[in-house]
Amino acid sequence: MHAATQTSNAQAPTPLNAGLMLTADAARYLLMSPRNLERYRMTGGGPRFMKSGRRCLYRRADLDTWLNGRSFENTAQARKAGCP
Repeated sequence: MHAATQTSNAQAPTPLNAGLMLTADAARYLLMSPRNLERYRMTGGGPRFMKSGRRCLYRRADLDTWLNGRSFENTAQARKAGCP
């Protein structure tokens, strides 16, 4: 007799660090230098980040949200929003 093979529709759990990026990876994703991202962390106005020890981590969803919030129809809107 052959053992019946069961198929499961359940997905494997997503690792907690799925979608997390280090500063260099996040900067590459945003097409900016890591130094600019570090500056945003110090002065504010950048994407949300998390700390894990000495490391700063970024969620892809937070990067996308921040980037989408910087979408303008003209430069006057960007200046009014305080974007360089």
